[in-house]
Amino acid sequence: EIRLTVERGFELMTVEDNHLADRVRTELAQLNSREFAYKNILEKTRLRRREPINNILNELIHHGYIIRKKPVLLKNNKDSYLQIFSYIDPGISTYLYRDESESSLGFQLESYVHSRLNYRVVNSVHKSELGYYKNHKIEKDSLRFTGGEIDFVMIYGKRIIPIEVKMTDSISQIDLKNLKLFSDVHHPIFSIVIYGGAPYIDLKSNVLYWPYWMI
Repeated sequence: EIRLTVERGFELMTVEDNHLADRVRTELAQLNSREFAYKNILEKTRLRRREPINNILNELIHHGYIIRKKPVLLKNNKDSYLQIFSYIDPGISTYLYRDESESSLGFQLESYVHSRLNYRVVNSVHKSELGYYKNHKIEKDSLRFTGGEIDFVMIYGKRIIPIEVKMTDSISQIDLKNLKLFSDVHHPIFSIVIYGGAPYIDLKSNVLYWPYWMI
């Protein structure tokens, strides 16, 4: 049933272990738009290697069921193992893992925005990239994250655009601290906040507030 829900309307994936594939699909729903962790899957399936899980993740991406974003590490050539997955259809994650808490609704909105922004990146005429940003330091040639995160960073040609997603429809309730810290270091021309209110441009802060139903 899980497999048919995720892959409805498409040719079904061929996998060696359907039980493991269903476990991965369900875990992705629980962690939809959150940083992915292998721990629960490894414990529940008693696997010792990540490779079978990665194979299923890659197949889900290849078939267009999920999309991925990774930390954008500007001004250095380091790479991170962190990654966030979102279902292309947010209704799948809601069906597989129902959680109506306020924080879960926020991640559902991020998942929807992730899908829409990914579509724009894939179809852009410019070289584009979509990821997210975490404050970090390089210490003794090692990457260390220091807290604070921006939901999306879009690299569009030569432009860097930080994007935050907020559930509120009130600009006065939006904390711009992380956007300001990012702007002070990387100097984007403007930033975007996707929220539930009306379009508005704050010329003083160079922030575009844009409704999520218009992206």
